[in-house]
Amino acid sequence: MSVWTEDRVGRLRDLYREGKTATQIAADLGGGITRNSVIGKIERLRLRSGSTVAAPVAQRPVPAVSKGLVPAVVVETMPAAAAPVTMDGLTEFSCRWPLGDPRSADFHFCGARKGSDAGPYCAGRAALARQTPAAYGADRRAEGRQPGVRR
Repeated sequence: MSVWTEDRVGRLRDLYREGKTATQIAADLGGGITRNSVIGKIERLRLRSGSTVAAPVAQRPVPAVSKGLVPAVVVETMPAAAAPVTMDGLTEFSCRWPLGDPRSADFHFCGARKGSDAGPYCAGRAALARQTPAAYGADRRAEGRQPGVRR
């Protein structure tokens, strides 16, 4: 049986609206209620300061992928996804580089033959995935940007 009776939940809401801390609420409620259980209940009830129920959280937009950050050497060696495959079409020899938005119906994987290093990607995409810090810095310097510094 839960220690959170309807009376206790109501009292928790009232004390929280009054601005009491979780420690003060736990002490007031007593009966084995701890500060952490008060915090957990506040989160589950989605209580926020100044309101009784939290407003729905707006989803952040998915950032667009920048097209100009792939090194030219990798682009030249990267095979086209000639036979893109879905999850059901993957074999143990298929490149597992994801292409597209996983939430869309046209999401698929590269599907090219994997590289000889037995990693999950074909040779071209393995090179893209495993850029060394020096290569990353060289790419940023070629773009006129300082490595490690955001704009």
